[in-house]
Amino acid sequence: MSRSLAVWVVCCWASIVTAASPGTAPDQTTTAIDFNRDVRPILSDNCFHCHGPDSATREAGLRLDLQTEATHDLGGYAALVPGDADASELIRRIESEDDPMPPDESNRKLTAAEKHTLRRWIESGGDFAKHWSFAPPVRPAIPVVDQETKNPIDAFVAQRQHAVGLTFSAEADPETLIRRVTLDLNGLPPAPSQVDAFVADYSRNGDAAWDRLVDRLLQSPRYGETMALPWLDAARFADTDGYQYDGPRFQWRWRDWVIDAYNTNLPFDQFTMQQLAGDLMPPAETRQATNNQIIATAFNRNHRYNSESGLVVEEFLLENAVDRVDTTATLWMGLTVGCARCHDHKFDPISQRDYYQLLAFFNSVPEAGRAVKNGNSEPTAMAPTDQQFARLLELEQATETAARQLNPADHPDDSVQLVDRSLAHAFPLTELPKEHAKATGAASFADNSLVLDGDSTLEIGEITKAITFRADSSFSVAFWLRPDDLRDSVILSRQTTTTTRPGIELSLVDGGRLQFDLITRWVAGVGRATSTLPLAPDRWTHVTITYDGSQSARGQRIYFDGKPIATDVTYNTNSNVGGVKQNRPLILGGGIRPDSQNLIGALRDVRLYTNELWAEEVALLGADPSSPERQTFAQVKPTPAYKRYVRHRETLDAFRKTLPTVMVMQDTATPKTTFVRNRGVYNKHGEQVQRAVPGMLPPMPEHFPRNRLGLAMWLVAPEHPLTARVAVNRYWQKYFGTGLVKTPEDFGTQSELPSHPELLDWLATEFIASGWDIAHMQKLIVTSRTYRQRSQVTPRQLDVDPSNAYLARTPRLRLDAHAIRDQALFVSGLLAERVGGPSVSPYQPDGLWAEMSMGMKYKQSDGEDLFRRSLYTIWKRTVAPPTMSVFDAADRESCWVGRKRTNTPLQALTLLNETGFVESARQLAVRMMATDDPIGFGFRTVTARPPEPHERKTLQQALDGYRGEFTESPAAASELITVGRSPQFDQGDPIELAACTLLANVLLNLDEVITRE
Repeated sequence: MSRSLAVWVVCCWASIVTAASPGTAPDQTTTAIDFNRDVRPILSDNCFHCHGPDSATREAGLRLDLQTEATHDLGGYAALVPGDADASELIRRIESEDDPMPPDESNRKLTAAEKHTLRRWIESGGDFAKHWSFAPPVRPAIPVVDQETKNPIDAFVAQRQHAVGLTFSAEADPETLIRRVTLDLNGLPPAPSQVDAFVADYSRNGDAAWDRLVDRLLQSPRYGETMALPWLDAARFADTDGYQYDGPRFQWRWRDWVIDAYNTNLPFDQFTMQQLAGDLMPPAETRQATNNQIIATAFNRNHRYNSESGLVVEEFLLENAVDRVDTTATLWMGLTVGCARCHDHKFDPISQRDYYQLLAFFNSVPEAGRAVKNGNSEPTAMAPTDQQFARLLELEQATETAARQLNPADHPDDSVQLVDRSLAHAFPLTELPKEHAKATGAASFADNSLVLDGDSTLEIGEITKAITFRADSSFSVAFWLRPDDLRDSVILSRQTTTTTRPGIELSLVDGGRLQFDLITRWVAGVGRATSTLPLAPDRWTHVTITYDGSQSARGQRIYFDGKPIATDVTYNTNSNVGGVKQNRPLILGGGIRPDSQNLIGALRDVRLYTNELWAEEVALLGADPSSPERQTFAQVKPTPAYKRYVRHRETLDAFRKTLPTVMVMQDTATPKTTFVRNRGVYNKHGEQVQRAVPGMLPPMPEHFPRNRLGLAMWLVAPEHPLTARVAVNRYWQKYFGTGLVKTPEDFGTQSELPSHPELLDWLATEFIASGWDIAHMQKLIVTSRTYRQRSQVTPRQLDVDPSNAYLARTPRLRLDAHAIRDQALFVSGLLAERVGGPSVSPYQPDGLWAEMSMGMKYKQSDGEDLFRRSLYTIWKRTVAPPTMSVFDAADRESCWVGRKRTNTPLQALTLLNETGFVESARQLAVRMMATDDPIGFGFRTVTARPPEPHERKTLQQALDGYRGEFTESPAAASELITVGRSPQFDQGDPIELAACTLLANVLLNLDEVITRE
């Protein structure tokens, strides 16, 4: 492999400059003062820290971000006297040499030009203006320009170009155009046959051919996959929880939902409402569509989630809610609201109260506060694929049909055991069990029951291995109980005798309430559900407890006399699975908890089941023996129809357990109380707040519900000033590297002004007017002349506009990490294209996870899963896929809406030596060798154009050199052509294959290949 490094001499690894700036600033000595453009940035950078929105750090009671405050009489003088700069204290202080503002110790200093701007502003009237992004966008008139345009985008761009004497560059050649737009919309390059077809069509039909190409790409399933990627980055999607343990979770069905939303062109307002509040929306037309709305809410469960045993639950409940509000605000409003968690925002008019009022929308999720270590944490929803859902309906219908066919037998079988499905043990307790039982104290048997006096117990050993009371396994326990004293006492238990006491304990508490504890590690891992109703003393009650194996206390259910009883959940922290040691007995009437008391009362007919009983089975167990329900069941159970029903029902239950789930949003029936947290600390409660939106934005209409659905409706209301602007700005960033607002995460007062403010507002209003049509906006951008320009820079462009703020050329953009790998797989013929599904594990260095995580082992995929699109690569937060990280992929730790592009030697080494890239080169070489012109085919496959004569000559020289090298070292050739798990080429000359493999490796490393021209 060392020989691969030598090929770098023929590669061009050029630096890529993509940053944009507002361009040449207007002449402030002649241009009319604009508050947002000229004044606010000066005040925001230099003054607002001490004289801005944050009351906690405000000095001298002076506030300069509001006109009423800045002009307020301070006792015979004012900071700002409109029209009179010399009378304004602001001017006096910034021009003072003895006591200047900002003070020297602030490390802020105004330039002479900035001081002059402030003076001119006050002299011209000192008018303030609402920050541009907080005012609703108004659709501007389309400018009349003297350049040819394809659509209104070009008119706005041409207008700005005219101001600095620039014009559009010529249109790129057809080969460049098809590669550019195919990469942008589908994330993969075009095949040579597609290039040929488009070039021919474009030569005859021009714009009509371009429209057809764009439409085809928008209708491709690859479009949804490509559009989903930046949304997954922003939504902090990953396959693990993060934090120290970073255990696995399974959210891939939400990823499928995102891909499908783009491929079906779900309008952005629905895209918004379903992700923020799909669980609160009215049911859709079909059950599956309704379920998909719920799956969509996994968006706000993608955050990191801590499973550490020592955490404080209240602290991480707050952290979860904080992540949700910060992510939502960034993605839909482009605001850094997180700055107001601990204090009023120092620059934007967002108070700490505003922050916690917004957080209140996300603070009522019925979650545990501690993640389960392996799997999805509650609340979860079943998330079948379409095929699985069809099978689910089929099984449900078969079960319902079987239930309707149940009929009593003519002659009931009196020997039938009542409810014996999944029964592991039955202890009648009419007498001392004959085996493995030991009574302590004065335990006795009377009236067909075990009688306990508060000092006695009955221990029963040799409990089956199927009953371990693990938190990830379902079970049921049923018994008749007569409590003769309602004192706090243990009814029954089975636990390991360690300080952590894993196992189960059922007890009486608080005057007869039944407490159901499932313990994995006391006190860090406990599920505790307590009945809201007490048991009656001196009366027989049938008690059943069931558990669904969900690691959630909400899956622990209590029944009295066959009827479900409401419970209070006070512990819900079973992040581990626990389990009782096999040698531990079932203790009736007592337990091992320190200072616990034994039961005074009687027990009979204790049953242990290895599954969660069905509700009708629980009802039968709790029914009177002479009841019609019992009598009917005794007649039904012996029939073949009942056996058939049980078979269908168990098949249905088993199938449901195989279905994928996702972590989703839910709200508690009563909203949780939300408080301002002083200094942002979880247990430092300030004033109580209610759900509300920030005061500087339009109020939420009265008829909107005060929940997440109302918040989502408010975000996509046409009058909202931010949502549409923020969305179209990210779309622009996708195609031009930089948004019209350079800071996509911040549209507040610290953001840069839009490079093309009228264009931004036209795009925003067009987005709304189109019915929030996402595909329409993509087509609008890529059919513009602005997008279709050449990317070559002229000396004049470089001199006037080095950062390309005026868009007189299309920027060259290095492909993102996912596209670089996917392109290599595609041109090699290895790419396995299948939309959706669980994450896969392609090549990565051996032992990487073992060295950097707590026990999670990387299981490399086999077969075509090695070659799926990088969108599906498993993402472990603490050890992100190394190839992705090298090429600047988002870390998925938190919301990220920007794009980072670096240029490092490690990237070159990765492309040359990583197993997947070398294997792709090997398979591309096989394709090249199958043609009459290996060099021409290979070059055209990766660049969409034929090589120039000098390029062909260089590549031919390289190929000849590689042949010579491998002729002298055939062992090296054999090693190279066996890299990777894909089928090996067993025909032809291995020397030629090795040489072509190195040549293909060169091609995949060309700057032109890893760049979107």
